[in-house]
Amino acid sequence: MAAGRMEGKRVVVVVLGDLAQSPRMVAHVRSLCQAGASVSLVGYIADAALPDLPATVDLNAIGGPGTSRWRDLPRLAYLPLAGLRAGIMTLRLRRVLRRAFHNADMALIQVPPAVPALPLALAEARRAGIGVVIDWHNLSHAMLALRLGRDHRLVGLLRRLEGHFGRQAAGHLAVTPVLASRLEELWQIEGAAMLPDRPARVEAPLEGSERTAALARLLAVLGGDPAFRPHRVLVSPTSWSLDEEMDMLLDALGRLGADGKPILLIATGRGPGREAFLRRAAVLQGAHLHIVTGWLSEEDFRLSLRAADLGISLHRSASQADFPMKISDMVGAGLPVLALDYGPGLRAGLPPAPAAETFTDAEGLAAHLRVLGTDAALAEARSAARLLGGPWNETWDQAWTRQARPVFTSVMEKG
Repeated sequence: MAAGRMEGKRVVVVVLGDLAQSPRMVAHVRSLCQAGASVSLVGYIADAALPDLPATVDLNAIGGPGTSRWRDLPRLAYLPLAGLRAGIMTLRLRRVLRRAFHNADMALIQVPPAVPALPLALAEARRAGIGVVIDWHNLSHAMLALRLGRDHRLVGLLRRLEGHFGRQAAGHLAVTPVLASRLEELWQIEGAAMLPDRPARVEAPLEGSERTAALARLLAVLGGDPAFRPHRVLVSPTSWSLDEEMDMLLDALGRLGADGKPILLIATGRGPGREAFLRRAAVLQGAHLHIVTGWLSEEDFRLSLRAADLGISLHRSASQADFPMKISDMVGAGLPVLALDYGPGLRAGLPPAPAAETFTDAEGLAAHLRVLGTDAALAEARSAARLLGGPWNETWDQAWTRQARPVFTSVMEKG
């Protein structure tokens, strides 16, 4: 394949999750199409609007509920119902994959989850005589350990299965160098190319009347009070899942008290923890604090980052080796970041202070919010965030062309 050309090639992209909440895999799809390939995309379509996809994408929907509806089940019910769901999902996914792999030249699989998508995709790839690339976002067994505990025997079984099937892939991408090292330590998977999450584009923060108009639009979309006039606007994208510490954010805001200047919190996304969050948030709401939540389109999500004063990440990694894409999006919008410090995966990709600061508990987050409540401290942080260079100014297309494209073309050449 000359110079890594992809024209006329067909790639299967498998996402065992809600496509609307899979921005990294959607970015892969767009980059593959831009490189000349056509894509057969497999995933769930929930009630949120899908992002725009190129015309050369053949969408293969997996029937039935996606993963998010099962995360809030009690532990006693989770195991038997998850087992039943896995069996049903396997049958549905096998049918969909059989159709999607027709005339394919390569497959790209998102992990986690590793099971059942990875073994089924590997089996179809063998039938088609093509290679599989895994894009490692995190570790499946570490995610399961959040619910069952690290020592549970099912966690150990999944760890072994994840490694067994992972080693059969022809190529590997990892979201952080820490995760790439973990793959080698756990399963001797060597040479994973490091493809960091990067924003689709680097944009300037909004100012003046543009910012006022953007906030008015966001409040209208999310059902907020149009009369609220915030001194600070905080934005916190979240999946409302077990690895998001959104209660810590409410604890921190509660510590600020009612004497502070008014704050608007925009918590975007959807998931099983949102309703519990809203019940707690209702107690804190008042003249000094207005909280709005909900799902935003891609354009409105970027608008929220450009209109905010601070971005807050409450992601607590199951493996301590991944990196939240939302932080990359914040950096791409010139937004200062406050991030929950969960370990080396975060620190490897976080910009230096004062463009980004970390905290470990609600008091630490509240302390940062108090400092950044002053105009001078916020101005310094915003200036540092805007002036970031090097890897923090790299776009997704630049990173993908440099790191992912050579892996894909090499796998296609080998067949």
